[in-house]
Amino acid sequence: FQNQYGMFEGLRNSFSDWREANVHYALHCSETVRHEVERCFSFDDSAVVRCVIDTDVFRPLPKKPCIVAMPRKRAISDLTMIRRAFVRIWPRYAQVPWIGLVNRSEADVARNLGMSAVFLSLSYREGLGLPPLEAMSCGCLVAGFTGLGGREYATRDNGFWVREDDLFGAAEAVGQALHTAVTDPGRAHAMQASGHKTVGRYNQAGMEDDLRAFWTRMVGPPEAHPLPPVPESHAKPRVAGDDMRT
Repeated sequence: FQNQYGMFEGLRNSFSDWREANVHYALHCSETVRHEVERCFSFDDSAVVRCVIDTDVFRPLPKKPCIVAMPRKRAISDLTMIRRAFVRIWPRYAQVPWIGLVNRSEADVARNLGMSAVFLSLSYREGLGLPPLEAMSCGCLVAGFTGLGGREYATRDNGFWVREDDLFGAAEAVGQALHTAVTDPGRAHAMQASGHKTVGRYNQAGMEDDLRAFWTRMVGPPEAHPLPPVPESHAKPRVAGDDMRT
């Protein structure tokens, strides 16, 4: 399950329960998703398999004093309200550019995150919420909403987080993040370091460990299931001259 808010959609009108649909095991992208899904349904076993942030793609670039945001599931009117409040609360930064990322390629998203000083998180009803993690990987100072799923990684050290739907609080937080980036390099560096440490939990090796642990519980360790020998007919063909000696 990638998002707790979609747990009923997969059943549609065909089944009343996942077991009825012959689904007895579940993999979740976060503890938040597992908790909410398993409040409503039961499985024989389940596991959280962490997501992966590609730090080779999402990496810092030379920073500019600008703010980047991805509206995604949140109403565009929320972003408009935050921007208008930001100008009133932080008039000294009224001329700072804002970049909206909608329907962009991964490379374009990574480039804009990489060069932007601040990322406004507009996360909404998330299972985990990858954009804030991608922004941390790119060295942005993150401000805004966790989308609930992001509470799994959000801390005071890695972002300027506000309560869900507190649009004016988000406007204030974005200003604080930008002001920190512009005037307090020591604190900015510390928050960037905390963000990179957070992102470090979401890596390929960790995902493989999670999957290996789950399947080991299901079928036993790999050594309990050795691969069968390669049939002679599938062995490497001999080549004329292999047995020649000089």
